[in-house]
Amino acid sequence: MRITALITASVLLAFLLNIPKVGISAETIAHYGQIVENSGDPHGCIACHDGLTASDAHFCTVECGFGRSHSISKEYPPRSKESSFAPVESLQKKGIRLFNGKVSCVSCHDLTKSTKYNLIMEDSGSAICFACHRI
Repeated sequence: MRITALITASVLLAFLLNIPKVGISAETIAHYGQIVENSGDPHGCIACHDGLTASDAHFCTVECGFGRSHSISKEYPPRSKESSFAPVESLQKKGIRLFNGKVSCVSCHDLTKSTKYNLIMEDSGSAICFACHRI
């Protein structure tokens, strides 16, 4: 009897450990026919935006230039370059989000917005870029 209870408990534990982990506070949203988390974790975006499933977002994590590449998982502001970037508090007032203190997809894109490319704001005059970069 006791062995059966242990086996049952072990099977239940193994089952629970293999359930996909979903953040309790993560918002889910419909995005082009998929239900996705709007948590800020760039891995969810990269899973589709690889050029095969969805458009290739040209992610950049090291030396990123202006143009088509998207800087992700980069510390904000970069060390020793703080004077070239807006303070975090001013970003938050503009609706710009960081993920664990780093630039993420949700820093520029908000899946709840109906703007072109789900941008957090209209980008006339590179407004999104200049919200963070002081050039």
